[in-house]
Amino acid sequence: MSNISLYTEMKLALDNEVNMKLLASIPDIAVIVLGTNSVHLLECLFGVYDELGLPIENIRRIVICDRDVFKAKRRYADSEVSPLSEYHGVNVKFVSSIENNYPPSLLTVVMSSKLGKASLDGVYAYGIALTVAHEFDMSSTRTSMISLTFEKESEPAKKTPLCETRMKNYAAWKEDSFDLEMLLYALQELKNNCEDCNQCSSYGSARVCPFFQLKIAELYESGQGVCENHPLALEWKKKAIRQGFPEAKKSLARTYMEGKSPEKNFDEILSMLDQHAKTGDRDAVNSIIGFLQRCGKEALALPWYARLANDGDFSAQNKLIEFYSSGQYGIPSDEKEEKAWTDIALMWGNQGFISSIVESSIERNDWASAFKWYNRLRNEGDFDEDKLVDIFSRYCESENLTARQYVEKGDQYFYGIDVEEEPTLAYMCYEKAEEMGELLGTEGLGRCYFHGKGVEKDKTKAVDEYFTPAADEGDFRSMVHLFDYYHADQKDEEMADYWKRAAEIALDDAVERDDAVAMRLKSLKMKRGEMYERDHPVSFELMKRASEKGDVPALFHLGEHYCHGLGVPKDMERAFKLFDESASRGLVNSLWCVACCYKRGLYVARNPQKAFESYSKAAVRGDVRSYVKVAEAYEEGDGVKASLFGENYYFGKGIEKSLSEAKKWSVKAAEQGNSGAFFRAAYLCTLKIEGITEYDKAFKWYSTLAEKGNAAAQNNLGVMYDRGRGVPMDKVKASELFLQSAQGGDSVAMANIAYQFIHGEGVDVDLEQAVSWYEQGLQKGSIKCGIDLADEYISGEHLEKNIPKGIETYNKVIELPHPDDNSKKYYVKALMALADLYYFGKDDELEEDNEKAFHLFRKAAEEGNDLAYFRLGTMYHYGYYVGKDINQAIYWYRLAAEKENEDAIKRLEKIDPDWVRDHPIEHPDDADDLPF
Repeated sequence: MSNISLYTEMKLALDNEVNMKLLASIPDIAVIVLGTNSVHLLECLFGVYDELGLPIENIRRIVICDRDVFKAKRRYADSEVSPLSEYHGVNVKFVSSIENNYPPSLLTVVMSSKLGKASLDGVYAYGIALTVAHEFDMSSTRTSMISLTFEKESEPAKKTPLCETRMKNYAAWKEDSFDLEMLLYALQELKNNCEDCNQCSSYGSARVCPFFQLKIAELYESGQGVCENHPLALEWKKKAIRQGFPEAKKSLARTYMEGKSPEKNFDEILSMLDQHAKTGDRDAVNSIIGFLQRCGKEALALPWYARLANDGDFSAQNKLIEFYSSGQYGIPSDEKEEKAWTDIALMWGNQGFISSIVESSIERNDWASAFKWYNRLRNEGDFDEDKLVDIFSRYCESENLTARQYVEKGDQYFYGIDVEEEPTLAYMCYEKAEEMGELLGTEGLGRCYFHGKGVEKDKTKAVDEYFTPAADEGDFRSMVHLFDYYHADQKDEEMADYWKRAAEIALDDAVERDDAVAMRLKSLKMKRGEMYERDHPVSFELMKRASEKGDVPALFHLGEHYCHGLGVPKDMERAFKLFDESASRGLVNSLWCVACCYKRGLYVARNPQKAFESYSKAAVRGDVRSYVKVAEAYEEGDGVKASLFGENYYFGKGIEKSLSEAKKWSVKAAEQGNSGAFFRAAYLCTLKIEGITEYDKAFKWYSTLAEKGNAAAQNNLGVMYDRGRGVPMDKVKASELFLQSAQGGDSVAMANIAYQFIHGEGVDVDLEQAVSWYEQGLQKGSIKCGIDLADEYISGEHLEKNIPKGIETYNKVIELPHPDDNSKKYYVKALMALADLYYFGKDDELEEDNEKAFHLFRKAAEEGNDLAYFRLGTMYHYGYYVGKDINQAIYWYRLAAEKENEDAIKRLEKIDPDWVRDHPIEHPDDADDLPF
């Protein structure tokens, strides 16, 4: 299934007790990776090992197999994996064939991404194979037994007229009755040879119809028209299986499951059903689930429930929620997995099951369960915030919470510590605590009003009605709030000094009583030199004591001390661990720091997926900096392919980069005043995303940046004027902006202003200026400037024709780096333009040079250019530079035809029509059965 990620599939296959025990027990494992997706597959495998706590050190060798070893090494190196000979400290070997490269003494895991499809169905075979090895004590043999492969979806069965007739006749007989005459008809049909079709494959020298073999088996099995004879039915089914008829395997598996054959074999049944389940046969998946249930192996059914659940099956979703909620069938209860599957169910619109749990819990006065499940319905259509507060209030009352416990819960929901941030619930808790006479409840209400969390923002009310009364009663937190308010907000030094002195005395007293919050606040004031003189060593010791007493925010601030070497030697590894620990508890600043470390690979291995996860959590909590990072990730597809829901890789709802999400978060950040988001937000607003462009917003943000001298914004604003997008077309204004941008160093603007000077758009024609700007752009690495200039030299349309100069310029372009899709597009364009010059020659000024053309076409072919494929096919077909080789020609024509190149399709049809689509694309070096 395309919506289940590699990571999820591997985790589902390995995350059960048997498989984990087996992998943990085998000290020597080799991993062989086939195909172009090697690094991603390895990342997934090592990531799953890490998440499940499996011993990564057991993996002793990695073999990457690719027919083009050089290209494989280059892909591997381009992935920022270093050094080339290692992956996470494991020796890496590159080979062109797996023959004789299976490490004989190691258990070998073979993984393949043959077609790059987004599902890894064979991973279930991985899990099953491990289980079988464990049950039969096969691990000691170190056999190579695991194959994880993307398989191409099979084409619908193609029936011949004879096959269609037989099936219609059978259906007609079935409507009347099953009788002996029907059996005789079926037996008679078996004497007739089949026509060619892809319903089944041939077996032996004769071609007989396995469809009727299976029908004869069913007659004997049911005893209709003939005596019931299960052994004979079994034999007929096996004949159909040997004929290659897939339906027969499913039927035989059901025979075994129903106990109608003494040959019932657990592993054989799973193997046969697995083949059908992998093709998306829901009936086969349900059969596997039912079979595992009857065998008492329900835990092994989890991947199959997941398959159905991810495809929108409500009953499977409900079952998974039930499993992880109740801990049935030996499956440990797991709140994280339960929530993950609840979110999946809600995504598919399956809220009825969860609503029924809520109502049932309310009827039983089980307010804890009612609150937990109703909170999951947040953002659903029928969700009522007042009902949530009411249920939560009853839950708290049923727990007989003290005033201090209400404050603790309020702090949890206010700051989002270990729970989702819920300001409304925080306000309710503080209000209840105040009613019970708790000063900290009064202070909490003040915080809610001061920051506008759970209630409308009102700083004056926060100060006058909550902070001041609480401070007058001796609450040191409120005193600190009042100092900050008068010092920073009101600039009232007299009042600030009054509360400073009061807060110092109260904080010192509280620190003497070992109050963790007082330690944290005093430490922060010492670190910043506010209220107290700056003293980093004492500040560090206080923060350390606060963290040791369980104050979660202190973990983050202690991380800052280690990060910047404040009062303690700098220790980034220790800092990261503290940031990570506090991020896991939900602190926004910690989430930001952890995300930055994973994004840049600072003090931890670079992991874009984990970076995206942390940025997303921080953004949801309102961190404007993270809005920009989330937008960048969606725009670039960096870290977002693994999971739509951040940490919940289990979901299998993988996504590609999303411009709509990028735009949403960029605009959100820009509207919050984050100038760093202006450019990206403006650019995305100019694109037609989900049918909408917002040029007015783009113009506003580009203009703001352009006025500040941002060269890229000046160029893009120029494009809006040049093309009349969101503003009246004004070529003069566009040229002015292009020139400003080019003078500011923007290479894109250099290409634009050069074009204006060549064509006289918005400026007078000035060829000297045009060439100057093209050359400056080329020197700055602009492939576009180089190609445009080379094209002008070759065509002679505006500049004086100069073929040598054009070739020289193309060669400069080809030598430039091309790291992104846009530059790669122009790089390939330059390759093909230069190759065609040598291939066709140019007037009387350049003779043909097929050798140079061939090597340039090969480079372009490596980038997937269909015309380069076609040209190479032509050169092999007719022996230009290379010797004639029809098999090589077919290979390159087939690659071009796959990209809908009409010329290649026509060539193939002339060679042999069957070669257009009916054969797999195989390199001649890999197959010896081509027909020429």
